[in-house]
Amino acid sequence: MKMDGSYMDKRATDSRKVKDDLELKIIRGYYGEDGQAPTIKKISEDYNIGVTTASAVMRSLVDEDVLYALQGKGFYVVPDCVPRLAEKHRKILEKRMESLIEYSNVLGVDFIELATKMYQDKNSIKE
Repeated sequence: MKMDGSYMDKRATDSRKVKDDLELKIIRGYYGEDGQAPTIKKISEDYNIGVTTASAVMRSLVDEDVLYALQGKGFYVVPDCVPRLAEKHRKILEKRMESLIEYSNVLGVDFIELATKMYQDKNSIKE
C-alpha cells in the first residue's frame, strides 16, 4: 500500500516512534536484561495507538531478536541484545548528524560551534 500522508502513513510513523522508544528504553535498561516488556494493551494505552499497531511493533521486535514471547506470559527482553541495539541507534544518529551537517552548511552555520554551544548550554542547566 502506498504511503502518501494517509492513515497508513500515520500508522507507520506511529509504529516507528513507538518501536524506537521501546528500543531506547531497552538500551537504558528500563526493563532489565531478560526482563518483562510491557503488554500490547499497555503499549496501546501508553502511546495512544491501536492494539493492531502495538501488536505489529511487538512482532517486529520479536522478529529482530530484541524480544521473545512466552505464550500466555508476555514479552521479554532477549539477553545480550543491548549492544546490537546500541549499534543500530548509533548508526541512526550518524545518519541524522550527516543530514544536520549538510543542512548547517547550506545555512552557513558552523555545525561544530553550534553543537558545542548546545552541549555546554544543556550541561550548564543540569548543574
